Amino acid sequence: MNHKTIHVRTTVFILLILLLVATQHLAISPIIGETQTTQTITLTKLWETEDVGVYPSASWSPDGTRIAVLSDKLLIIYTRDGIKLWDLGNVRDISWSPDGAKIAVVVSTTYYGSHCYLYVFDHDGRLLWQKYLDEIAPIVSWSPDGTRIATVTGWWENDNWHYRIIVFSTNGNRLWDSGDLGGWVMNKYKGLSWSLDGERLAVVVTWVETIGNKQVHYGKVVVFSKDGVKLWETEELKGSDISISWSPDGERIAVGIGWYEYESYSWHGKVVVFSKDGVKLWETEELK
Repeated sequence: MNHKTIHVRTTVFILLILLLVATQHLAISPIIGETQTTQTITLTKLWETEDVGVYPSASWSPDGTRIAVLSDKLLIIYTRDGIKLWDLGNVRDISWSPDGAKIAVVVSTTYYGSHCYLYVFDHDGRLLWQKYLDEIAPIVSWSPDGTRIATVTGWWENDNWHYRIIVFSTNGNRLWDSGDLGGWVMNKYKGLSWSLDGERLAVVVTWVETIGNKQVHYGKVVVFSKDGVKLWETEELKGSDISISWSPDGERIAVGIGWYEYESYSWHGKVVVFSKDGVKLWETEELK
């Protein structure tokens, strides 16, 4: 065996070793010539809660120092390291202040929530103030600018539920009341939304009409100023699933509308985008 042959074989051997090492860090794509970098991440469980009940959800305080766990009307506040600080029963909804120093809590006087209190605590559980609401209150939302707390309350009258918005200052003064909105407002994450600058508050109002032997769902979006002036509302929207989302600059609001067509047994939907002043800018095609 001559030196040239040994050199070639040594070179091939080194290349095979380098290829073996490289395959530990590169995944070869089915498409020739493409590689994709992969990385193995080991997740370490830091802590877990006790059994908190059914339907739990978690909400970090904006400053990242506390985490609120809300289950079937039970609220538990933990530190970020899992230390249980305080808890409260019969809680229907919560909303952190933008700086994370306070939390607004709607508490039912009974399990089913025929009457409620609006409490504001500091993040360590010290009660700062409370207001009695002679109605159910499924929703509370702190404005992004930190100046207002909005609640949605409801009452039973003439064989139907009625809902309104009540807005408080952060020290508990009642600032304004929308009056009867003419429909239902049930879902916090779809039904009530502050613009990110805190200047406007949008609400989704829904209702059902019986037409022939069918129940048809309708809704509309109503937009108020932060001081309670009704600015505009959409036309009647046909759909059982209506949601709203503000743009980050507060200049536009997107409205998602979903409906079920019984003839085709299928869901349909579209998104309509309005300016902050209610001008319809554009809409998507029908989504199926």
